[in-house]
Amino acid sequence: MAQPLQTSKKHRRDEDARPRVLGLVAGSGQFPRLVIQGAKTMGMRTVVVGFKGHADPELEKLADHFIMLPLGQLGKLVKFFAKYKVTDVTTAGAINKPSALSVRPDLRGARFLLGLKEKSDDAILSAFAKIFEAEGMKVS
Repeated sequence: MAQPLQTSKKHRRDEDARPRVLGLVAGSGQFPRLVIQGAKTMGMRTVVVGFKGHADPELEKLADHFIMLPLGQLGKLVKFFAKYKVTDVTTAGAINKPSALSVRPDLRGARFLLGLKEKSDDAILSAFAKIFEAEGMKVS
């Protein structure tokens, strides 16, 4: 049986020494603003993706990096976070379930939606988190 890979102490120190960068998937309301302010208080850079029709465009003024995307643009969201070396990902704010016609998925978004075995909120959020974890980002 294969043994799990051991991480050296030096490697763990290198990872711990990396600056933490928060990737925020922002919905509506005040909560995204509070999360950005809290992250900055902790010394973190903030990379924010807002969804058109849900997130407040004014978040751009608070974030270090900001983009507004249509719902379903999962490939662009992941690339944006990777570009700015996001280490931690969270969501904040409400995103109302859209009608099927208002979602504009890119290829990765379409694969994500078609691959869902369940369409419950919990199942969607869990699958969404796994995408970021697979990219090496910690989800909280």
